[in-house]
Amino acid sequence: MQNRLIRSISPIQSEKRVSMFPVPLGLKLTITKGLQRNDVLRCFYRGDGDEVDLPAPTLPTCLIEVSRGEEKPPLARAELALPSAARGFHRSDATAVSADGREVEHTGHESLRMGVISTDHVSVDHSPDKRKMEWVVDVRNSHRNGVYIGVSKASRWQCKGFTMGWSIVGDYRFGNAPNHTPICDSSRAAYDPVYKVRVEVDLDAQVVCWTPVGPFPGNPPPPQRRSLEHPMGYINQVKPWHSARLWVSLLHPRDRVSVS
Repeated sequence: MQNRLIRSISPIQSEKRVSMFPVPLGLKLTITKGLQRNDVLRCFYRGDGDEVDLPAPTLPTCLIEVSRGEEKPPLARAELALPSAARGFHRSDATAVSADGREVEHTGHESLRMGVISTDHVSVDHSPDKRKMEWVVDVRNSHRNGVYIGVSKASRWQCKGFTMGWSIVGDYRFGNAPNHTPICDSSRAAYDPVYKVRVEVDLDAQVVCWTPVGPFPGNPPPPQRRSLEHPMGYINQVKPWHSARLWVSLLHPRDRVSVS
C-alpha cells in the first residue's frame, strides 16, 4: 500500500450492516463514533488489492471501500509531444468519473478539497495549430467557492506541477500541484450553483483565459486573463509551460463538473 492515510471514518457496529462508501485520503486517521472495545477495523482499498488492518483494541468492526485514484509516474516531454488523449478526466482520490470520462464527481462523505486534471492536454511540441486548446466546463456545485476551474502543468493528478484557477465568485488560487493550491486573491462577484466556464490556454503566448458563460443572476464575474510565466504577478516567475491540462478542484460531496 502506498503511504497515504485515511482521514476519517464513521464505523458501523456489525459486519451484517456493512456500508461501503469512499473515504478521502491524505490526513491522519480519526475515529468519530461507535467505538467498542476489542473490535477490529479493516479498510479495503478498491482496485489494487491492498488490505489494511488498523491495530487498536478499542475500534469497532467496520468494512469500508476507499475510492482511490490511479497513480502513475509523470509523463516525459517526449510522451507529452505525442497526440493528446481523448477529452475527459483522470480519477483522483475521493472522486468518481463517468463511463465516458467526461464527468467527475466528489464522492467523499465530507468536505475535502480534491484536484482533478484532464486526460487531454496541449503541448508546445504539438503542431502550431494545436498549441492552443479550450475547454467548456459545466459546473454543479452546492456551496459558494466549492469548485475552482483552471489549468495545471502536472501530467498526473498526484504529481507536482504549477496549478492555478478561479471560482465563480472570482477567487483565484494557485499552488505547486493539483492538490496543493492555497487561496491567493479573493473578490466579490455573482454566484450561481449551476454555470459554465470556458478555459483557453495558449502556449505560444503563454497565457490562460477564463470566461464565465451565462446566464447568471445579476452581474457575472469578469473574465480573467493571466500569464503562465508570471501567475503570481510580474516579479514572480515560473518556468515557461511546455504543456497544460484542464484542472478542476472539488470541495464538497456530490459537487460535479462535466467537460464538452
